[in-house]
Amino acid sequence: MKKPISTRLHGLLDYVAAIALVIPWIVSFYEDANDTWILALTGVAILMMSLLTNYELSFIRIIPMKLHLFMDVLVAVFLIALPFLFPMYHYYLYWPVLLGILGLVVVLLSSSRPFVVTKRDLITLPSS
Repeated sequence: MKKPISTRLHGLLDYVAAIALVIPWIVSFYEDANDTWILALTGVAILMMSLLTNYELSFIRIIPMKLHLFMDVLVAVFLIALPFLFPMYHYYLYWPVLLGILGLVVVLLSSSRPFVVTKRDLITLPSS
């Protein structure tokens, strides 16, 4: 069964999630608070993982997509458990939990194979 989220879309969603987690620190929203640092470091980890994964939106293709998806599950579970592990004074409780749940859904619906164009995929038009 073909999964509805391609590796290209998955990569885009990874970068959006990383930016969403790092933005509060960038705009100095409680930048000295531990909860901001934890979320920002999680965002940086997602960004580094995305830059190193073997898919279309990566710069250095080292990490296989299946390992990337497994690490996405770990990050999602961490985000879901975060408000229960650390006090979250400056963020609404559901925000990291919601992002973690969305992360799990994205992993379940993501393809583990990057799209590669082969000769069979190319359609030649008849010459007129």
